[in-house]
Amino acid sequence: MSKNNYNYTAFISYSSLDRGWALKLADALTSENIGIFIDRQRLEAGKPWEKQLSKAVEESQHFIVLWSNNAKQSDWVDRELGRFDAMLDSGGPQLNQPERRLIFISLENQNTAFSSTQMIDDVREADAYAAGADAIAPALWNTVIQKVVGAITSDDSSLPIPVAVLTMLDSELDQISADAWTELATQLNVNKDDLKAHYSPNRADWRPFSSAKTIGQILANVKAEIERKEPNAPRIRWEFVKSDFWNTMDAARDYAATKFRDISLVVIDPIALYNLKVLDRAHLLKEHCFENDKCGIMVLPPFAMPPVISRLRDLLENRTIFEPYYMPSVPPKIKSMAQYSGTLTDEKDIKRLLLATLGLYVMKGQPTKKPDVLNV
Repeated sequence: MSKNNYNYTAFISYSSLDRGWALKLADALTSENIGIFIDRQRLEAGKPWEKQLSKAVEESQHFIVLWSNNAKQSDWVDRELGRFDAMLDSGGPQLNQPERRLIFISLENQNTAFSSTQMIDDVREADAYAAGADAIAPALWNTVIQKVVGAITSDDSSLPIPVAVLTMLDSELDQISADAWTELATQLNVNKDDLKAHYSPNRADWRPFSSAKTIGQILANVKAEIERKEPNAPRIRWEFVKSDFWNTMDAARDYAATKFRDISLVVIDPIALYNLKVLDRAHLLKEHCFENDKCGIMVLPPFAMPPVISRLRDLLENRTIFEPYYMPSVPPKIKSMAQYSGTLTDEKDIKRLLLATLGLYVMKGQPTKKPDVLNV
């Protein structure tokens, strides 16, 4: 797999007995804008999961192991580690090359078989493992996280594209008033109980279209598609806003004024606009994004659209009349294209939007003119 085809920046491998450490690590790296894969529902059995996990290992640029006696005895960790190591030994990048890294966070003891890899020993040396993930001193944990981030990003020359996912956390659904839910039920035939499963403690894990994929996974897939279509273009990475964007309006205002004046992406959950915190940040971004031709704006519902809509799109594409719009080249083969707007119904529409707009700006010799195809 070439470096342009990674869907995840890092895969986290761990024993189910160390789940607290794994979730703490995943949350910390996500807040640092690092796209990770973690099996949050770690199963000790369940063969159907093996192919999915193996595929995720292949699609991850780096591999992080939370090493402990539990991990040493875990069949899952052994399989995942063996899979990643085998890929490195089979003609791909070697351990000391920048393209892919194997990173050990030693919670207790060391893995001497991989002593030449990146080892982060701070937790083990402080004897902090036994007390548990929640008890680790913040300064010590921050040191660990910064070492992991440094190991992952030290050679990253990809083009960062800021992303704001304007959606709610699962804990914020109850902040929408009963009257608002009544209006949503009347207008869209949706209710809180049906939608709750699509929200999570992390906004990048929100799932549009009632999809099994999170918005983070969908954007990773689209990024890989853009880079496959134009392998000579600069690599890109999605840079999700950090937690301070949501903590204070001053931080949100600074993000809007600096990060979103250039090439950027805003993903809007229309249900979340009934939440005051989300609505306030949408207004801030509106001031800087709506007249920025390098900003892609997507409104994605958390519920599935009627199948007839996607079937109509497929019919139009298959008849070739709208093919340049549904699968645009980068840059467009047609020099001047009429504007065309369609409802975003699934991942395929997201790919079309980003190829038609942001795709233009990741090319060498970025155009100075406004894109001919704009879909908002």
